[in-house]
Amino acid sequence: MRICSNHFSRIIQTIFQRLRRLLLRQLAQGAAPCQLALAIAVGATLGMLPIVWGTWIFCALFACLLRLNQPLVQLAHIVVIPLHILTFVPYFQAAEALYAHNLLPRDSAQALAEITAAPGVFMTDLWLLNLQATTVWLITAPLFLLIFFGLTRLCLKTFFDQQSC
Repeated sequence: MRICSNHFSRIIQTIFQRLRRLLLRQLAQGAAPCQLALAIAVGATLGMLPIVWGTWIFCALFACLLRLNQPLVQLAHIVVIPLHILTFVPYFQAAEALYAHNLLPRDSAQALAEITAAPGVFMTDLWLLNLQATTVWLITAPLFLLIFFGLTRLCLKTFFDQQSC
């Protein structure tokens, strides 16, 4: 058990060292710490968008529009995938509460029954629920952006002794 724990800690340490080297290279190339923090915050926030497809497309578009560091935006998007998956159901439930619709199947048996009875209606309901969950995300996104930006800025300042933005 201890060997596995040591191996896991070495992997985590290696990941953090590589991330630190990447950020140091960006800073050495003239990127401002604030811009790096914003790139990471935008990638993380867009990475939590409750859609099954294409969050990376939105990350790429926003990185181009805002002239942010594309690799850092995509890296942050990838890092928050577990959080993205964990927030799917809460976003769907909040959308149901906000719009007073019960579109989400309550269990797998109900979902299977709805899919086999009327697949077109099920897909339409799922699409509508996804759209509604996206509106809930639009409400929460500014808060997540501020949180991610603040944490990232603090980490950059702490780890790299950079001036605050």
